[in-house]
Amino acid sequence: MWDRFFSCENPSFDSLETDKCRSIYSFWQSQCDGYDLPDCSHLKPSDIAGFLSSVMMVDVEVGSFTDYRLMYRGSDLEDITADLNITDSIFHKPQYSDFVSLFDWVRQQKKPYFFKGVLTNHKSSELHALVMPFKHGTDSVKRLLLIMDRVAVEEALSA
Repeated sequence: MWDRFFSCENPSFDSLETDKCRSIYSFWQSQCDGYDLPDCSHLKPSDIAGFLSSVMMVDVEVGSFTDYRLMYRGSDLEDITADLNITDSIFHKPQYSDFVSLFDWVRQQKKPYFFKGVLTNHKSSELHALVMPFKHGTDSVKRLLLIMDRVAVEEALSA
């Protein structure tokens, strides 16, 4: 799935390389408001209106196993996740096993996760992605917000 891959658990602001990732990370930090995690009930589409085309929202369902369901996908990401429909389970799609593993890490650690890489079927751009956890009432993670930003491969290699 990936030709090149780099990841960073619990990244700092300075380790993020694109303006989109930095801006949404700043937003996430401001939503924490002194707590470990922001509450997803406070997340309004108007708060992230400038990013909606580049985000995915995934709900976390905990039962006999943890499942992840796609709840929103921005238009810029349709070609990357074309085989996922809204409310589809990501857990049951083998081609998303990398995502399930990193979603598990974010859910368990309750920390953001940054990764970047060149997708095998999208060699013209490098994908920079940041996954941020949100709780709902309790301390458990109930929603994941992903921002995905594409950088031209030439630009990414010169950085």
